[in-house]
Amino acid sequence: GTRARADARIVDGPLSALLDDGEGADAADGADGAPRPPYTLITAFDPVGCLTGDGERLSELLSAVAPLAGRGTPVVLAGWGPPERCATSS
Repeated sequence: GTRARADARIVDGPLSALLDDGEGADAADGADGAPRPPYTLITAFDPVGCLTGDGERLSELLSAVAPLAGRGTPVVLAGWGPPERCATSS
């Protein structure tokens, strides 16, 4: 298993969900106005290669969430494919 640090701030899921939740680079402060700590781990599981053109936004999403991570933060990109495997898994 994985053990998280006590001060861990982790994003796990689609990058687009992170931005849709209002945590984009422009949302540096929390609801109480206090600065948010940087993320300590970002894992991006965005299916790419299942549909035509589904990877076109990945670079844009990575650029948008990069400022949310602390310096030296690991970023994990998980691949999914080939397309026929995607079709049978959903």
